[in-house]
Amino acid sequence: MPWTTEGRKVNPLSGALLADTGPLSPGGAMNFVVIGSSTVVGFVALQLRDSANQNTVTDHYINLSDPIHMKFENMSFGEGQRFRIVVDLAIVGSIQAGILY
Repeated sequence: MPWTTEGRKVNPLSGALLADTGPLSPGGAMNFVVIGSSTVVGFVALQLRDSANQNTVTDHYINLSDPIHMKFENMSFGEGQRFRIVVDLAIVGSIQAGILY
């Protein structure tokens, strides 16, 4: 099972990348596990991006101030789309997130 993370970020700015699967292979649906935590209130966006990685197809915002472990089963995607996690608003503190798929 691949695991992707950009590692711990200290005082990241809005839009900082925390994890990115890269382009996904054809298949239509996969299971994803999102893990993460922050030393302060830290909101992140879970994003499904288009195959050109130019636009967000859909997103969902979560708070990482408490450690999280979320499972997404049979999440649909198109060929070349990617699943990623980015910082929503700049934070002062440490934050890390990862995706297992």
